[in-house]
Amino acid sequence: MLRFALGALLIVMLARAFWKVVDGVVEGATGRSRGGRAAQTPTRLVRDPVCGTYIVPNPSLSVVRGGATVYFCSDRCLQSYRTR
Repeated sequence: MLRFALGALLIVMLARAFWKVVDGVVEGATGRSRGGRAAQTPTRLVRDPVCGTYIVPNPSLSVVRGGATVYFCSDRCLQSYRTR
């Protein structure tokens, strides 16, 4: 009886793993998640010109110079850029 229960549990676990792999492949191929929502779009990162850290531009400190917006990771980098 114990051997049957363990065998059944193993079959269920293998079936679940198989379907997770299939769902992942389908999701990757179509770009849609199981709930029908589109996959998230990647976030564009910008590089801080002072220290080289990559940051998300929206919540960052920024300065417009020469018609282009320059983003900074910290106030220290912003002040260092302004003193150049």
